[in-house]
Amino acid sequence: MGKRALTFALLALLAAGTGRMFADELVLFTPTNDKLNVNSTVTISWNYSFMEWQPQNAEQRKLRIELYRGWFNESQIAEVDCNSNNFAWKVPALDQSARRIVITMVNKPSLHAMSPEFKIIHPSIVATNVTFKVFSVIKILVPQAGETYLIGSTMHITWDTSKISDHPQVWVQTCWPNHTLAAGAFPTANNGHLDWNIQETQENDLCIKVWTHGGDHTGFSGVFHIKKP
Repeated sequence: MGKRALTFALLALLAAGTGRMFADELVLFTPTNDKLNVNSTVTISWNYSFMEWQPQNAEQRKLRIELYRGWFNESQIAEVDCNSNNFAWKVPALDQSARRIVITMVNKPSLHAMSPEFKIIHPSIVATNVTFKVFSVIKILVPQAGETYLIGSTMHITWDTSKISDHPQVWVQTCWPNHTLAAGAFPTANNGHLDWNIQETQENDLCIKVWTHGGDHTGFSGVFHIKKP
């Protein structure tokens, strides 16, 4: 077994013990289904939180997406910007061996994550009892669009928990107005509120994103303004 295959085998043992897979600040959200249809388009989605190491240029932001058969690299799917957060993949016509998606930061290979195993199903043998995941929106109550907050003040971020009461934890982060991430994600208890001590170094327009693990519930606030006192 090669060094890279051994690394992923050890990670598999960790996942089996915890029931969840994290690889430092890189989290792979989808795919999660155990069957993928040939020629269907599947969204590979992830979140990269740069709590310790922030990529400074396009080369450092490269994220490699690969297809593994068992624990061995079968093919490279793409290299993308880690801040894009998702990639549309057309499922190839392969046999039904167990496979998984693996994502890796090219310039920091210690940051990697993998999907659960899945099989590629051909139309003639597609199961009829397919279960679809229902996605819903988290309503963010504070901040509101158009509000202004001073650097050094505290924002009392508030969200509606009624649709996500079965999730003990959510992730919160700041985003630019176009919903691309502006800072790392912060995991917190799903109690409907989080105080953010605003320590921005310059004035900006931002919004708040709140989501649950797996990305099945996500919400964005309206755009607010951060200004100097």
